[in-house]
Amino acid sequence: MNQTKFIDEVLGQLPGFSNTGTFFYVTPFDHVLTGFGLEITAKGAFLIRFVYPLFFKFECLTLTYSDRFKGLDGYLDFKEIEEKSLPVEFISRIKERMGEAKNCLTIQQFCTHVLGNRALQEISHVQMVLGYAYILAGDKQAALEWLTRSVKNLSDRYRAECLSIMKLLNQDLFLAEKKIRDFEQEMKKILGIT
Repeated sequence: MNQTKFIDEVLGQLPGFSNTGTFFYVTPFDHVLTGFGLEITAKGAFLIRFVYPLFFKFECLTLTYSDRFKGLDGYLDFKEIEEKSLPVEFISRIKERMGEAKNCLTIQQFCTHVLGNRALQEISHVQMVLGYAYILAGDKQAALEWLTRSVKNLSDRYRAECLSIMKLLNQDLFLAEKKIRDFEQEMKKILGIT
């Protein structure tokens, strides 16, 4: 699949979206990328409705907060669909779900998204990220609760980061918020977005 051609054709048909690779997100955005994407394999591509909190600094866009489309609409088989038809097929499959791309744009919507998924809440780095979201929302108490819950099960890298944020948060909410916003700027650079 010629990704450059695919991306150009999809963007031409999706006003109000931009991309990072084969992931197309709603613009403008604030703190959270949300949209649709392709997880490409050798034989095809899985369609993803994705959500990514930009204040979670990682090496790439992860799909922890995302869902694959279910059923036959969830896979583009490269043997069955001509390459030139892939952009049109992708657009037709996401069209009915376009509203979902806009239901997780704010910090509050992101928190609701995580709190609505019990399995997500059990993941220690998700708990940390939820704490970061509450910092951005200005809710120090909720932030401390989620950060405290997460810290004991985090990897060394994230434990040190989380403890640093908790220390800042105990000093001043605005210092902690500034650090979280710095993480977000770093992640935007990693993803090549502005």
